[in-house]
Amino acid sequence: MIKYSLILTTLNEEKYVVNAIDQFENFKRNDFEVIIIDGGSSDSTLELIKQKHYSFPLLIKVDKSDLNTARNLGISLAKGEIVSIATVDNLLPENYLDRLDRYYNEGYDVVLCLYELPVNPNIWSGAWAYAQRRLLYDGKENTSDFLWTEGFSCRADLAKRIKFPYINKNASGAEGWFGKRLKDAGAKIAYATDLDVKHLAPPNLDEFFKERKKRTRGA
Repeated sequence: MIKYSLILTTLNEEKYVVNAIDQFENFKRNDFEVIIIDGGSSDSTLELIKQKHYSFPLLIKVDKSDLNTARNLGISLAKGEIVSIATVDNLLPENYLDRLDRYYNEGYDVVLCLYELPVNPNIWSGAWAYAQRRLLYDGKENTSDFLWTEGFSCRADLAKRIKFPYINKNASGAEGWFGKRLKDAGAKIAYATDLDVKHLAPPNLDEFFKERKKRTRGA
């Protein structure tokens, strides 16, 4: 039985994609699948994926529409009870699924993780990540409407019903709307301060936007 569906959208990710998928082998479980929705990569992203053989079920689909439609396609194909929206520059802990179990077994519908950038905290990206963490975890309960973190996951039936909104071709920003819709639907939300996800963003602004522009026109 598949409990978790990890959905990974890719577009020209040859620099990151192998490490991103390889890390899922560290989970050492047989109750999850990985669904990759590729936006029509023009580099070697798909070739690198297809050269590998993994112990978990791996489904690859090409969809050239937009980022959020791709995510919705991945969600619609999910066989798991829980969907986790992964990105190629996330470093998930080896016990990521084990620790998610605790919250979903307690009846939560959404799990928000802590996240950090493992770079010099004095530069812009570390300061930005710290500000995001404070926004979500300032006190015992999140009072903002921005309900999205790296390592985001929620129950698949909710995700299939609510879906990511269309904003613009490959534009960023729909994540916050998606989270708010979950909150408005009465989802029970866990703030998992014991579950830390690392975000491997480039250490300076120029490199950050070079990476973003390869992936999303909205950026």
